Amino acid sequence: MEEEKSFLRVAKHQLKTPLTLIKGYLSFMQSGDFQKFPPEKQKEIADKMAISSEKLNFLINDVFLSLQIKEGIKLSPESIKLKEFIEDIYNTALKPNYEKKGLIFNIQNGDSFEINSDKFYLTIVIQKLLDNAEKYSTPGQTVDINIRKDDKYAIIEIKDSGIGLTEEEKPKIFERFFRGAEARKIWPSGSGLGLNIVKGIIETLGGEFSVESAGQNQGTKSIVKLPLIL
Repeated sequence: MEEEKSFLRVAKHQLKTPLTLIKGYLSFMQSGDFQKFPPEKQKEIADKMAISSEKLNFLINDVFLSLQIKEGIKLSPESIKLKEFIEDIYNTALKPNYEKKGLIFNIQNGDSFEINSDKFYLTIVIQKLLDNAEKYSTPGQTVDINIRKDDKYAIIEIKDSGIGLTEEEKPKIFERFFRGAEARKIWPSGSGLGLNIVKGIIETLGGEFSVESAGQNQGTKSIVKLPLIL
């Protein structure tokens, strides 16, 4: 109970920050002084409002999802062709951003097996991990997805060549609202809840989740292990 109270206190603070910025900019725009600025300054203010709005949207969605996972989510297992499933998520939601950045999406193996899992929640996991790989990768690099299985588990590895993790960051990456310094610079709108949510969903699905990095600017590898039958 105390953990949840602490989470809600932090969430309230995190939500207030972008909301306060948006309200401040709106008040300024309504005052009439906004029109006195040159176009480039007006655009700068509008861009800051857009970033704050995006951050607020991500925060609201991820806070509610995090609470939902903590309370317990109802699963609806179904058969999933894993490689096809990941390719569909990429083509539907992420391909334009990858192509705009010149990233190569390289998926390997996984042609001949299925798993039994919850498609809705697994979509959230894969989308968040592929989205992270895109946002924190250097333009023109490759994001490698390797799919394999052993006797009990399907194993999905998503490897990028991006900003990586420092030794100080590694123990903290699953903490709610934690974001590394470079991550904050690259994507100011992030909620800091993504990896915590991913880990919570995967564990609810009976699996395991880990993240590896050789160090700063040396990329990361996310490793998802899911039972073949839920």
